[in-house]
Order: sequence, then structure tokens, then C-alpha cells
Amino acid sequence: MMAMLWAQQIMLGKKTYAQVPRLLKNKVKDILVDSGMGELAGVSSETEGTEPVEEATEKEAKE
Repeated sequence: MMAMLWAQQIMLGKKTYAQVPRLLKNKVKDILVDSGMGELAGVSSETEGTEPVEEATEKEAKE
């Protein structure tokens, strides 16, 4: 329930993913990805929630 509240606040632009309490981050990220807004949690749409955007970019740069 709290994770949904945080995800909604992030979608509305009132909070950021960085402000989410540590224990809720995984659930909030899952909700954002399921809502098609994974980029708000730093998840690339190409990786489908498997790795943060920074890591995916670094990985692509090495290839």
C-alpha cells in the first residue's frame, strides 16, 4: 500500500525515486515499471527493469 502511494507521488512529480525509503524501493520500482514509467526509477525500457539506466549505457558503450 505504501509503495503504491510513493509510486503515485513519483508519477505526479511530487517526489523522486531517490526519496523513497530503502525498504520500499524494490516494490516502488516494480510498480513504476509495470505502469510503463520505469524511467522514473532509473530503469531503461529496453532492459525491462533488469538494470539501471547508467549500467545499461555503460554496457552499450563497451560493445
